[in-house]
Amino acid sequence: MEYVIKGKIHDPQNNPLSNISVTAFDEDRLSSDDRLGNTKSADDGNFEISFGQRQFDLFGIEGEPEVYLIIFDDKGKFLSVRDRQGYYKKETENGNTMWKGLVLDDISNLDKYDITVTSTRRIIPEEYEAVVIGSGFGGTIISLTLANYFSQTNKKVCILERGQWWVSHEMPLTSDGTIDGTSTIREYLEKNNMPYSLWAYPNNTNGFLSLIGNTRIIDKVRGLYDYRKLKNVGVVTASGVGGGSLVYFNITERPEHSVYESWATQNEVDHLDTKYSPKEVYDANAINYVEKEEDIDKKSLDYFDIAQNFIGVNTITTNASMGKFKLPRTHAFQDAAQKISDQSGNIINDPRKDAGGKTIPDENEKPILDFDARLSISDIPSGLFAIDKENKVLHPTRPEINKYSRPNQTNSCQRQGRCGLGCIPGARHTLNKQLHNALTNPNIKNNIDIFALCQVDRIEETKNNPDYKYIIFFSDYADSQEPFPRQVLAKSLILAAGTLGSTEIMLRSNTLDLSNELGKHFSTNGDMFGVITPTKEIVDSSRGPMQTSLAKFKDKQNRFSFSIEDLGIPKMFGEVLPPMLTDLVIGKQPGKIVPRMNLIEMFNRIIMNKINEPETMNQLSRLITGLDIKGSRILRETLADILADLNRITLDKKTRLQSAEERLYHTLLLFGIGVDKKNGQLTIDENNNINLMNDYDLNQDVFKEISDAMKLFAAEIGRDGENNLALLFWSDSEKQQISAHPLGGCPMGNGAEDGVVNSFGQVFKGKTGVTTYENLYVVDGSIIPSALGVNPSLTISALAFRAAKQVLKDISIPPLRSGDVNKYLPK
Repeated sequence: MEYVIKGKIHDPQNNPLSNISVTAFDEDRLSSDDRLGNTKSADDGNFEISFGQRQFDLFGIEGEPEVYLIIFDDKGKFLSVRDRQGYYKKETENGNTMWKGLVLDDISNLDKYDITVTSTRRIIPEEYEAVVIGSGFGGTIISLTLANYFSQTNKKVCILERGQWWVSHEMPLTSDGTIDGTSTIREYLEKNNMPYSLWAYPNNTNGFLSLIGNTRIIDKVRGLYDYRKLKNVGVVTASGVGGGSLVYFNITERPEHSVYESWATQNEVDHLDTKYSPKEVYDANAINYVEKEEDIDKKSLDYFDIAQNFIGVNTITTNASMGKFKLPRTHAFQDAAQKISDQSGNIINDPRKDAGGKTIPDENEKPILDFDARLSISDIPSGLFAIDKENKVLHPTRPEINKYSRPNQTNSCQRQGRCGLGCIPGARHTLNKQLHNALTNPNIKNNIDIFALCQVDRIEETKNNPDYKYIIFFSDYADSQEPFPRQVLAKSLILAAGTLGSTEIMLRSNTLDLSNELGKHFSTNGDMFGVITPTKEIVDSSRGPMQTSLAKFKDKQNRFSFSIEDLGIPKMFGEVLPPMLTDLVIGKQPGKIVPRMNLIEMFNRIIMNKINEPETMNQLSRLITGLDIKGSRILRETLADILADLNRITLDKKTRLQSAEERLYHTLLLFGIGVDKKNGQLTIDENNNINLMNDYDLNQDVFKEISDAMKLFAAEIGRDGENNLALLFWSDSEKQQISAHPLGGCPMGNGAEDGVVNSFGQVFKGKTGVTTYENLYVVDGSIIPSALGVNPSLTISALAFRAAKQVLKDISIPPLRSGDVNKYLPK
C-alpha cells in the first residue's frame, strides 16, 4: 500500500516558506524509528512525501503507520514550529537544530499538514498611556472605559493577559459559516495570528481528559484552569482573555448590605448605593432602559444596577427557552428551600412577585420565596412576546428589546450543563465577547491593544521619567514555549489580575513602599461543597445551566450568614464522578456526613496518579491545541486504565450499562458560600510560589452552619435523608477546601494602616496615612476586604465601575466632572 504525506509550511501571516527540509518517520516502540522519506518545501510552501508499507512494516504485521515529522532549522532561527496538534519539540543533534512533531492522531489527516514556523517575535510597543494587567471583570470594565475616553485621541490602553483566547469548536472559522455573513471572534483571531484554543469537547470521558489537558497543571503557559494549592486550600482561577468570566457559573448576585456596610466605599459621598438616573448613566440611550419616558430622570440605579446592566442577566429555571416546565434539579432544590423556610424561618430570600409587582402567595397565603439565580446567560423567557385582547403589544418592551439586541446576547441557552467548561453555543456573557467588540469597533479599535500570553512578574516606578511613571516586567510566550522577557512603560497602571494574580505581583514588587496589610484579609468566601446521592426523585444534574437557584440564610443574630446553591454536573463527568461520589456516601460512617476519604484523595488515586507520567502529561498538553485522543495510544491506554478502576468501585452491572446522563439522574451537588472570617494571609513561600502563610481556619462557625443547612436539604431531597449527604473535601483525617472565589490580599481600607488601597483602588504609599501612588490602582477581587457569602462577580464589577470614574478624573486635564465621566463607562 502506498501513502502520501502532503502539507504546507508558512509563517504566522500565512506567507509560504520555501526550501524548508522535512523528514517523515514512523514511530516504532520496539526498535529504532523508520525513516519514510525527505523533501523540501516548494516556492508555495507545499511539500509531499510518498512511501510504501514495506518502508515501515516489512512483514505486514504493524497495521497503519504512526507518522511524525521533523522540520530542520538550518540557520537556527526558528522560534517555534507548530501544527494543529501543537508545538514541535526543539532538539539539537551534532550541531543541527530540528523540530520534532507529535505522532499524527489520524491517518486520514496524512495529507492535511498545516505547519506554522515563527522566526520573528510580535511587536509590542514599549510605551502606553495606560496598561491594565488582566482581562477579567475589573480589567475589562476599566479598559473599555479608557478606550472610550481615548477615542478622540491617538492614546491607547494596553491589556496584558497571561492566558490565551478561548472559543467554541462550533464557532465558524470564517463568516461563510454564519447566516448573515458576520465575522466571528475565531475568524478575527485567525486573521490577526492571536493565540487561541477551543473549549474541552466532546461531552464524554474523552472530553474529560481534554479538560484536564486544558489545565495549567498540564500546560503551564496556555492552560485555562489554574489550580493552586495554598496549604489546606485549593484555589481554582481562570487564565484567558475574559478572565474569570470564562469559567464562572454565571451567578450575578448582589451582596447583602450588612456585608459591605463597613467598607471604606461607604465612607465616601459616592458610595456603592449612591443612586443615579438612567439619563445620568446612559445619556441619549436612557430611554432604552426604562418602561416610561418620565423615569429617565428618576434616581434608580446604583453601582450594582449599572454593573448588572453591563453584564446582562436572566433567570433560567425551565427546561427550554420560552418553556414553562421547571428543570428537575431546580424543582427539587426550590421545593426543598421553600419547605426549609416554612419550617425554620431562617431563609431571607425576597418573595416572588407577579408581573404587577405583587407578592405571590401559596395555598396557605404564605409568600412563595424567589430562589431564582440571576445568570449572565442569554435566554428567551416565557412571556417575552405578548399582546392584549386589542392586539396591543405588551412584550417585548423597549428595555427588553434593548437588552436582547445587545452584542453579548448571542444565541440562547441550550441547557447543555457545561457553563464552567465553555458554552458551546456561546450563550454565556463572557467578557471575551466585549473585548472582541472593542477590537473591531471602528470608534475605539485604535485605542486598545490586547496581548495574550503575557505573564507579568513585577512592577516598579521609573527613575527620571516624569511622563511614564511605571515599568512593567513580563514574559511573552506568544511566539514560543520559552519565556521572552519584555518590559513596557505606562503613565497609568491598573492591576486587575485577580485575587492571587494581583497580590502576587504586588508581593514581588518589593521596590514599592506598600502597606503592611499586603497579603492580608484573604478569604475563601466560605466556599463549601456537598453531595446528595441518591435523591428521591430524578434531578437530572447534567441538564440546564450549572446553577439555577440559591437560598440565603441568616444566623442566630438575624444577620445574613451564607448561601446554598444547586450545582449541576457536566455530562463529560458522567462516567468519572458518580462512582466516586457514591463511594464517598456509602463509605462514610453511619450518622456522619464526613467521608473516610475525601474527593481530592480519591481523584488523585484513581485519575491523577495515572496522568502524572511525563509522556502522558506531554500528550495531554497537546490536547489544548487540537490533538484527538483517539490518535494517541498513550491517552487511550490511560483512559482505559481510569475507566477500569472506576468500574471496580461501581456497584452493579446495571449502573455500568447506563449512559453518562442516566448516571447523573439521582445525584445533586450543593454549593455553600459563607461570610467567613477574613483571616488568611498570602505570601511568597520558600519555593517562590504564592501560598498561605498558615493553614486556613476551616473550624469557623460558618462552615458548621453551611453543613447543617445542607443536612436540611438532604432531609428533603435524599432517598434516605441525611444519610445520603457527604461533604466532598472533608474526611475523617483532614479538612480541605476548594475555592473558586478567593478574595482579599490587597484589601481596601481607610488608610495604609488597615488597607493596601483606598475605596477607589488607588494604592497607598507607605505604611501609614492616606497618600497614594499617582495613577496606580488595583481593581479586582483582591481589594474586597471581607467575604461576601454570594458569588463575587457583580460586586467586583460594581467596584470597577466606581473605580473607573475615579481613574478618568485622575488622568484627565482638567479633571472631568462626575456627570461627564459617566458617558465613557461601558454600557
